[in-house]
Amino acid sequence: MIAGVGVFTGGADGRWHGTGEAEGGWVEIDGDRLLLNVGPLSRPPVVFDAAEPPSDAPLPDGVYRSWEFGVDAVVSDGEVRIGRELKLPVSAAPGGAWKAGPFTRSVSRRATCW
Repeated sequence: MIAGVGVFTGGADGRWHGTGEAEGGWVEIDGDRLLLNVGPLSRPPVVFDAAEPPSDAPLPDGVYRSWEFGVDAVVSDGEVRIGRELKLPVSAAPGGAWKAGPFTRSVSRRATCW
């Protein structure tokens, strides 16, 4: 089961094939990458590269700007605050990132998801 995508079962060709709502889709391991195709056959698969495991280092305190959404996130004492109401604990995530609820943040990239 891939959340938001559907259920996949193993096939004789080495791929997992979608069932039900995911019918026609497939998942394949290609070296250290995971390939996912759930759209038209003319669309290339989505490629997931292997990521480093989570770090024990905390997300540095500070103000982080999401240029995409035009909002600031304030990180302090292991929590992220967005606006007046949203306050979430921050934990380490794979690939040098951190997560807080549905949001992720990587200080190694200029772009941010929060």
